[in-house]
Amino acid sequence: MLFDLRSKEAYNPVIISEIGLQEIICNNFNLFFPDITLVAKEFILNGWVRGGFKSGRIDILGFNQKSQSFVIFELKKGYTKNITNQIIDYVTYFQDNYDEIIEGEKIPKELSLKAQTKVPEIILIAGEFSHPSIKKMRSLEYSFKLFEYQIFENGIIDLKKISSNAKLQIKPGNIFPYTSKLKTKIDAYKIMLELVNSNKILGQFYKVSHPFLIINPTKLYEAYFNYCSELETWPVERVDFFEELKNHRDFVRGSLSFRSIGKKTSGYKFKIS
Repeated sequence: MLFDLRSKEAYNPVIISEIGLQEIICNNFNLFFPDITLVAKEFILNGWVRGGFKSGRIDILGFNQKSQSFVIFELKKGYTKNITNQIIDYVTYFQDNYDEIIEGEKIPKELSLKAQTKVPEIILIAGEFSHPSIKKMRSLEYSFKLFEYQIFENGIIDLKKISSNAKLQIKPGNIFPYTSKLKTKIDAYKIMLELVNSNKILGQFYKVSHPFLIINPTKLYEAYFNYCSELETWPVERVDFFEELKNHRDFVRGSLSFRSIGKKTSGYKFKIS
């Protein structure tokens, strides 16, 4: 309950739908986020964004005029179950398919020309964030902000920032604007083969045709991240992970289209023994 000490009135909390929350945010967008331009709501990502060849739908897509980068908003009515996995899927797909996405008719040309990075920022808004969700977001090292909200009677909303890594600054012209917290040396090629052999990656996202392996990079890094979570170890950054792979003697080429289990996707090609 919220109390107004001047008017001596009390306001009870109100439950709204996720669509209702989206409307409140969009209708008052400049008030909540004055430095961000609202680009679109319900922005569709066509392709294999999530597991099982599911497309994705970004709740709100914005553009940060200060950092000159796109911002992906994800909203949850209540508890943040699976919100981190969902935002990882959206961000990695947006990053991997950046050129195709910004050429779409929903992205104003003047914004796409301003963009200085392919890596979108993240803003998550939910009724409540679990400690594991906050911990996982902090481990990703994407630029992010987390807000918890509560709606009250008489058109009152409490929107408070509970966590962020705003100290991560985006540098113009740098596609990967962040640096790794952990400079651990890993054998990314060996890890990739272990993930494939242990069925940590769905079969439709890689293809083995001896002596070659073609694998989708988005799903590979997602599997690697989950693998590190299971072991309770820090993952290296995406850019460092793929730099290790590309420097391996058995790396053949990247951005190769392929078809596996009747589905078409793209991936990196490696020689395997």
